[in-house]
Amino acid sequence: MIRALSIIQPWAWLIVHGHKGIENRSWGPPSWMLDKRIIIHASAKKSRDEFAAATQIAEPLGIQLPEIDSLSYGAAIGSAILDGVIESSTNPWFFGPFGWRFNSPIVFTKPIPMRGALGLWKYPGDHPTISA
Repeated sequence: MIRALSIIQPWAWLIVHGHKGIENRSWGPPSWMLDKRIIIHASAKKSRDEFAAATQIAEPLGIQLPEIDSLSYGAAIGSAILDGVIESSTNPWFFGPFGWRFNSPIVFTKPIPMRGALGLWKYPGDHPTISA
């Protein structure tokens, strides 16, 4: 069974589009999740503060975020492989205390509306249709 992680936008968009390889959490992932593909779920919460914080990091890196209202909310939007966890880094996306490292992101052809959950949760069904 595949697991999912709910992430506030635009951080979720940045991960599935390959711009942000680190997701910050207050807890480390279980070791059995390493090297596994995780569904990235964009939480239903729309936060202008989170959008502003992401923009401050993205713009100097040459990353143009979509408009806040054009992002998907409350939906599975893609997936990525969890390949490790770090506790310190000079990477601009890291602010800890734990940084979940993601690689090989995939954007779903269409967002899949669903409720998210806290922590790593069981994704209902198989891996959705993807676009590479």
